[in-house]
Amino acid sequence: MNKSGTPSIVVLKANPKALMRLFCFPYAGGASHKFGAWRGQLPAVVEICGVELPGRSARSQEALIVEFDMLVGDIVCELPHWIDKPFAFFGHSLGALLAFESARWLREVGRGGPRHLFVSGHPAPQLPPRAALSDLSDERLKAQLRRWEGTPDALVADGAAMQSILPVLRADLAASETYVYRPGPPLGCPITIFGGKMDYEATAEELAAWRAQTLAGAQVKMFDGGHFFITTAEADVVAVIAAELRRLAAIAALMSHG
Repeated sequence: MNKSGTPSIVVLKANPKALMRLFCFPYAGGASHKFGAWRGQLPAVVEICGVELPGRSARSQEALIVEFDMLVGDIVCELPHWIDKPFAFFGHSLGALLAFESARWLREVGRGGPRHLFVSGHPAPQLPPRAALSDLSDERLKAQLRRWEGTPDALVADGAAMQSILPVLRADLAASETYVYRPGPPLGCPITIFGGKMDYEATAEELAAWRAQTLAGAQVKMFDGGHFFITTAEADVVAVIAAELRRLAAIAALMSHG
């Protein structure tokens, strides 16, 4: 548990008999409850856990973090307590970077790593960063939300709602802009890379560059939609994840009986 005493890992589908866990890392401005809708679409042998960042949901009273390395530190201080069984990581946009660096941290401290890494909607980490967005005015940031098409227009137009949403989004964007890629050995787990066919935030070429981050093979899966294809094509995205987790769980079951 982190210094505040509130958990950074939230169980979204408790399952004491699970053979493996899936940890879901949120996008900028997002919270763990987004992934609760996946519960009924994943294999029964999977326990799904959400990564909860400061300043939202149960951690809404905590100070927002605007430095990427501090966000990773907040996550990994609790993560080792949850890896007593095989696990996989999924992260979308900012969450893809957080999942990737959390996997590298686990390797560096000798705690193994995920059996599979699913990264979504973000260019490979070794590529040059995109233009900063965290210093946009509120109006321009709301226009950006509309372009991403991940927030209903009615919500963007709701002034009271935006007063609570924009600071969280801005902090997460600021944190992502402090990210510095440090060259290191590729991961030992396979990577599945998800992208939206109309997502200008992560082109097919930028997504394919994730292949350099693994020794175990990578594949790119493209879906209809823009940056928030994980919402508009949710069933298709989760089906790919579910199929891989089902395979990994079967392997885990065989090893436990071996």
